[in-house]
Amino acid sequence: AEGGVFQYDPTTKTLTMKEVTVTVENKNAIKNSGVEGLKIDVTGTNSLETTNWNTLDCSASTELKGNGSLTIAAGSNSIAVYVKDMLTISDITLVASGRLGIAGENGIDGETLILKNAKVTATGTEAGIANLASFTTENCKIISPEGGHFDETKYAVVDAEGNEAKEVKIGQEAESVTVTGVTVTPTTVELKVSETKQLSITVEPATATNKNYTCESDKESVATVDN
Repeated sequence: AEGGVFQYDPTTKTLTMKEVTVTVENKNAIKNSGVEGLKIDVTGTNSLETTNWNTLDCSASTELKGNGSLTIAAGSNSIAVYVKDMLTISDITLVASGRLGIAGENGIDGETLILKNAKVTATGTEAGIANLASFTTENCKIISPEGGHFDETKYAVVDAEGNEAKEVKIGQEAESVTVTGVTVTPTTVELKVSETKQLSITVEPATATNKNYTCESDKESVATVDN
């Protein structure tokens, strides 16, 4: 787009992408096969799209970083983001879709994916994130599928049942909200033998991260209580 930048600086090993759209057929949109430590600096809104080939090929160690967004789409038989070495995704928003969203060769050749404070959605007709030897996150986590985690034996992100997830969403960890108070209503109650009374417990604030509580009696010979 006007004012955009698509330029490589070999002295800093940095490819700058700003408001860039790459659409190609029968070839990679971007392939890094020989620049170890390549940095792709993403600002603004960017997209890469291919047919029949892997769209972004990271055959050498690569880092996607910046404050922009990057949408990567591959054909139904291809990988949106191919990882052969190490790929680090820092801060950016990434959406990847194809037969596999983000994937290595087979998961046994040291393919490494590191996400740092990133927002990532990886979707695949077969799997979202797969064929990796290692997958780690920093200041972000798997949001969906519920119970999703990286299974080292399957080299993929799986759901709670252990099936390879076809869509994986990763986002920033929410800040922890501390409990400021607990209110029990009523504060006092008189009971006859065998009588019961329902108490109401309110944890403040309502947005507290952990609102779990346990009720205990300090004299069970007199009265018992449960949650």
